[in-house]
Amino acid sequence: RPGRPPDHEQPIHIKADRIEINQRKSTTVYIGRVSFTQGGLRISAARAEASYKGDKIDTVIASGKPVSLYQKSDIPGQDLHASALRLEYHALNNKADMSGEVRLQQGANVVQCNTLHYDLAESTLTAEGDGADQRVTVTIESSAIEKPATPKAAPGAQKRNRP
Repeated sequence: RPGRPPDHEQPIHIKADRIEINQRKSTTVYIGRVSFTQGGLRISAARAEASYKGDKIDTVIASGKPVSLYQKSDIPGQDLHASALRLEYHALNNKADMSGEVRLQQGANVVQCNTLHYDLAESTLTAEGDGADQRVTVTIESSAIEKPATPKAAPGAQKRNRP
């Protein structure tokens, strides 16, 4: 995306069935088929509450069954798709915290966990289980695993056929 600013520097577009604005608290509640779009980032939820710092959205807390997050990648086939019961998007820091039945997929690779912290700018994440029996589950597509190079014969060496 040459010449285009990063997602977190682009305007946020919001759609919902209903909004409730509280200017004293600098918050807005979005209810029903909520959609946040910022560049190649999309968040969809049943309900979301946005808090502001000045005229900029600071934090969005979204909930639903499920909340979904999508981030377009510059690499074909590597778009990020995630879902959870709750999502906290820190717009000014470009980070997302997800909890409850989290599932993140990028390409064919999948992470399933209870809590996930994702830095959208750096493409780094930390996943955690719930501390009881639930653990983090990772599925890595075999084509994504770097395979060791096959040894090649030395130049000039020839195979000899033995009887």
